[in-house]
Amino acid sequence: MPAYSFLEPGEQIIQLVVTDENGAQSTPKVIVVVVANPLPIIQLQILDAWVDGELLMDTDVFPENGLPDQWSRTFDENGVNVAIPGAMLYFDSSGTRDGDQRFEGKYVPLEQESPDWNGLLEYTWDFGDATPIVHDPMPWHSYERPGLYTVKLTVRDAFGTGDVTRAEFNIHIDAPPEIAGINLPDEVYEDFSTAVIINVSDAESLADLVFYRDLNVLDGSNSDRDEAISNDLVVEWEQDILRDADGDEIVDNDWFVSTNTLVTLATVVWDEPTDAVLKVRVCDGMGLCDEAQADVTVLPEQDADPSLSDFSWDEWKSWMSDAGSDALGFIALILAALILGWLVMRQPNEIEEEAKQNAETYDVEHADDGGLLGMDHHSPPPAPKILSKQERRNDESGYIRPLRRRE
Repeated sequence: MPAYSFLEPGEQIIQLVVTDENGAQSTPKVIVVVVANPLPIIQLQILDAWVDGELLMDTDVFPENGLPDQWSRTFDENGVNVAIPGAMLYFDSSGTRDGDQRFEGKYVPLEQESPDWNGLLEYTWDFGDATPIVHDPMPWHSYERPGLYTVKLTVRDAFGTGDVTRAEFNIHIDAPPEIAGINLPDEVYEDFSTAVIINVSDAESLADLVFYRDLNVLDGSNSDRDEAISNDLVVEWEQDILRDADGDEIVDNDWFVSTNTLVTLATVVWDEPTDAVLKVRVCDGMGLCDEAQADVTVLPEQDADPSLSDFSWDEWKSWMSDAGSDALGFIALILAALILGWLVMRQPNEIEEEAKQNAETYDVEHADDGGLLGMDHHSPPPAPKILSKQERRNDESGYIRPLRRRE
């Protein structure tokens, strides 16, 4: 029994003639074979482009030769492509061709005259972000906003009116972290350790996602996990963008990383009264960042609600020396005000006078133990102590300043 493979789709007519030993031939038997048209085959890889070690963005100048220095592919645990907003993605469909056997190994699109034509007449791309349809066989595209997008590719071959194949691919565009606010104390004082907390959210970090990157897609595979990309947040702080702390003549690049276990908390100390601008930057593993800043008025310590206990004897002597002859007058006024206030506070009112008169008529029996029946004879607790300036600055005193929220 003979075997034969048809290279062209459509109706194929076969004639069978039988010849006997005398050379006589039979009437031809006509057989019609319908060869189905193989549908186009779609192969696609979505690649990152790199120029001079930097990811190619839609705001960059395209390389003069049209080719980047390096290709890579970034994807998640499920193999879904991952990119950042604004990154230029190359939709490489070079392996796509018509399914007919005669187009095997031929990958030149659209050019029917070429001996390497892949048998396809039309490409249609829908990138899923409401941008116009594209018919370029291997287009570039970038996404403006974070989200999950579905890319749809339709290819049509040249058989008859054209048979088509459709395929869909998902792309996850990473969302940057967002700083909702900066929490600072109501009052900030010099030489005090000030706790600063930021409110930050990041969807990928919250979901504990890990992305991977194949750094060499030209080796025949685009799913090698050459590099793991963690979405743990990196938080950097700058104490004052108005001051050049490191002396490099650039005032807003003096970043430091907090040593606290909680990355969103930093302890900052301003060593002098000033008007400062605190700045914080939060970045995720894909290099997307958000920044925020807050105005800070650093007060001198003596402005921190001083009391009489805050003044040492040396400070009193210094004040009296500076006041000179006016010191006695000031002291006299202070003493007069204190005595007058004491007299006013000690003057009994009508209710107190009536209670005193009634108490003199009461016949109170005292218990044998020296007190009234039912009275607790324990000593009362000591009165709260007024903290001095030095004690308020000591962490062991338990003195806590309230926090406030600054946007």
